[in-house]
Amino acid sequence: MVLNIIVTCVLGMFGTALLLAVMSFLGISIELFFFLIHGMIFAMCVLIYIHLKGK
Repeated sequence: MVLNIIVTCVLGMFGTALLLAVMSFLGISIELFFFLIHGMIFAMCVLIYIHLKGK
């Protein structure tokens, strides 16, 4: 179960790096990027909380 969380975080970091590269290539503003990151972190925390509560 802990491994699932670690894998999710690692995939999230790779996804974030890829997203940042794509967005900088397209010239999208950093403010929007940070807004998306905060949304993704919040969603991940909620999913982990639900996963732990369900155990």
